[in-house]
Amino acid sequence: MQDCDGLDNHSQQWLDFIQMLIRYVSSTVSEDAMEHLMAERCQLPVPIGETLMTYEECVLARGEAKGEARGEARGEAKKSQQIALNLLKEGAEEAFVGKVTGLSLEQVRELRVTRSD
Repeated sequence: MQDCDGLDNHSQQWLDFIQMLIRYVSSTVSEDAMEHLMAERCQLPVPIGETLMTYEECVLARGEAKGEARGEARGEAKKSQQIALNLLKEGAEEAFVGKVTGLSLEQVRELRVTRSD
């Protein structure tokens, strides 16, 4: 990380240590714990608070990426299920439906049962 203007070497070493510690903590603690830490940053000296702000942005970006990935996976799963249902309605064999959609034979059979209810 860049040196902060106005810090002596000893202070810069402490800031570097704190930055390393923040990196470690942000990768190991729960999101709730990290949010609590971020809420407390306003009581810290400016260079440390700014460092926490940078990591908060990283944590938020990581959370957004996880949410997007989950949403995409759910959307793909629903699409595969809908395609499977359409194929089953057209009389396709379960093994073929599984091969085309990537669903397991068990999932295809469950869809067939749910569709016939």
